[in-house]
Amino acid sequence: MSRNNNDLAMEIASCFGIKRNIEQLKKKLLEVPYVKDVEFDLQGYLDDIYQVIFITKYDIPMHSDGYTQRRQACKYGALQAAYECGLKPSGDAIENHGGYFYYVLNSKDWKVQFAG
Repeated sequence: MSRNNNDLAMEIASCFGIKRNIEQLKKKLLEVPYVKDVEFDLQGYLDDIYQVIFITKYDIPMHSDGYTQRRQACKYGALQAAYECGLKPSGDAIENHGGYFYYVLNSKDWKVQFAG
């Protein structure tokens, strides 16, 4: 049985005492209009790189009126949700992968507490 990225991310979040932060972030991201799913990557934590990488899957019909504006609202809505959860800009660009946005944000302000 293979594990998905979110299972691994939640294990890492538990080890570093940030599981509640990730759960809150996921909840807020799924409230952003057009966001349908979220995937996390926290493997940087294992190398003392305190960044949260997340990918939001969005569903906006490409040929709908206002497609570009809706996509921008979705992109910046997710960014606002992340900022509200205490994440900070990392300097990395937000990448668009056709139906997905890829974010890298700093989480140094999250209080890391090692489980053990």
